[in-house]
Amino acid sequence: SKSMILAGYKHLTGGGAAPRRAFIEDHLVSKAPRSHSGVLVVTVFTSAFPDVDGKKQTFSCQWNCYYCPNEPGQPRSYLLNEPGVRRANRLDFDPVRQFDDRVRAL
Repeated sequence: SKSMILAGYKHLTGGGAAPRRAFIEDHLVSKAPRSHSGVLVVTVFTSAFPDVDGKKQTFSCQWNCYYCPNEPGQPRSYLLNEPGVRRANRLDFDPVRQFDDRVRAL
């Protein structure tokens, strides 16, 4: 990904192994940083089946609204094709790991 290439480039230029080139950095940064405004929003998804004191709980909406997604194996209203939901599933809905993974990607 561009972010990985940019990280490698900064490592090389920071150590003096290569000269910095503004046009390369401009090309690798696709848009202004999201935190430019001073606010950084990170979404964390909670599990519908939290483990509390070794006991698996069930939490879901009691209503069956037509427009609300209900994918098998997902908490009600979560769509597996959304990036944040995929991240939450990959990290077992652990909020600390989700936050850490998302912040590292920014």
